Amino acid sequence: MQFSTTTRRSLKPINCYVRQFSSSHSHLARHRKQQHYDVLQVRENADQKTIKSQYYRLSKLYHPDLNPGNKEAHVKFLEVNEAYAVLGSASNRRQYDMENDQVSSSPSSPGIRRTSPAASWNFKPRAPRNTGSSSAQAQAEGFKARKSENFNYNEWHARHYESEEKRRRERLARRQQRENDDAKVHPDSTMWSRFWRMGAIIVGIMYLTNRAREFNEKPEDKAVDAKLRKTY
Repeated sequence: MQFSTTTRRSLKPINCYVRQFSSSHSHLARHRKQQHYDVLQVRENADQKTIKSQYYRLSKLYHPDLNPGNKEAHVKFLEVNEAYAVLGSASNRRQYDMENDQVSSSPSSPGIRRTSPAASWNFKPRAPRNTGSSSAQAQAEGFKARKSENFNYNEWHARHYESEEKRRRERLARRQQRENDDAKVHPDSTMWSRFWRMGAIIVGIMYLTNRAREFNEKPEDKAVDAKLRKTY
């Protein structure tokens, strides 16, 4: 009977420690969820366009070629790439949010049981997943393995920005093509619309010129003109 009482007393601090450990793990999970969003300086409900824009801005800001010898900028650059490797893909971002929400909302983390002192130490951390866009992930790993002096900024800029510039030019070309097609289909309407615009501009100029001349005309001249109009 004495042994049973001692055993029950000894379990209390262990259970208390398990609860503290579970709470701490849940807090770390919430912190981990916010970490990628904080690195890219976006809200958790930000759209993919905003995330991509922030990635381009921050990766250029902290790029090692633009910050030679700056270890802090190099670390920031790696963090930005790792965050975009997860948040840059909509499907991986959903999986990332879902997993962290499940961990943070559960009363205890997976693998931690309160049935016995031995079971309370069965926590097995999940192996990190290779998620996110392959280009961002590969770039982040590459920067971990190499020094900043080996980076080619022009090559990096071309890889990330030339595709955007190409799409912009394609959009402009398509819009110009549509305008040209409309002009070919309705050449007369296009020509007449131009004539109408030119005529409206000319009439407007003549009206403004006449009004300006009347405004600048002296009162004596106005009186003479009035008499002449009455005479004729």
